[in-house]
Amino acid sequence: MLGYRVLAYYPSSAEFALLLLSSYGLFAASWWLFQKVSVARATVPIWTAALIAFLAFSTFLAVTVTLWQTADEQWVAAMAEYDVEHKAAAAAGEALPTKPAPRTLMLMLYAAGLWFIPAIYYARQLVLAFSTRAVQSIAAIEQTEDEIGAPFRQARELAIHGDIDGAIERYRGYTERTKEARFEAAQLLETEGRYREALDFYIEIGDRHRDDIRAWGEAMFRRAKLIDSVFGDNDGARMLYERILDRASHTEFATLASTQLSRVHTNQDQLLEKLDAGFQYDAPKAEEIIRHIPPASGEFQGT
Repeated sequence: MLGYRVLAYYPSSAEFALLLLSSYGLFAASWWLFQKVSVARATVPIWTAALIAFLAFSTFLAVTVTLWQTADEQWVAAMAEYDVEHKAAAAAGEALPTKPAPRTLMLMLYAAGLWFIPAIYYARQLVLAFSTRAVQSIAAIEQTEDEIGAPFRQARELAIHGDIDGAIERYRGYTERTKEARFEAAQLLETEGRYREALDFYIEIGDRHRDDIRAWGEAMFRRAKLIDSVFGDNDGARMLYERILDRASHTEFATLASTQLSRVHTNQDQLLEKLDAGFQYDAPKAEEIIRHIPPASGEFQGT
């Protein structure tokens, strides 16, 4: 006998397994994705929460609709067979067959029940993402207001409390007045004796702000001073000073570069006099001279 002779229809084991997998299987996968995103970014972006929820719901809906269509086709076929048997039984005076129970209604009830907990979870994630975004927006507004009154206040406070790495990271995170932030970061690194990192900042400023002649000139001058006084590369410093005179001649850094060039030439003349007098001088090794030069191309490499 066909299944339509029972008073109510219950999903088959295959139908129930599909509903369970498409609801709680996707729920488990979504939970794993949310955990990964939270670890990587601390908070889940709105678009990520919305996309995961949409994909999970779309997949579950597609499975449910497929099962609904199949069940509806089976019920239509069962009703056609029921009509034939009903007419035959009525004509023969026999007991009438039981009318088939609707299959689609029960399937939809099962689908709604299995989707209830995942739906609450996805809604909670969306609300959390929206609320976090709102809090971050308010914090950004407050931070901007603070920075207007005291530029780079947060980075300076971190430096005062000894968190130099945190301060440097904060300086890099500023989206306004980035040039000034990087200059402050470089000077902080200099005071901490981290000359290699300070030099990298000056190289970065020079590369990023080539069109700002004054900023470029200051970055080049500070860079030249470092490689001269700290790394002992007089020739490299002289090349940078000459470049400043050539490209930023109308700025105050050209005057400073000219003064430094005069000092470099004076030191060279004194060295030549000592050599003529028999003074023994050990030239620095090539690797000592170039160790401060970064691998990436920059102003010092001839650009």
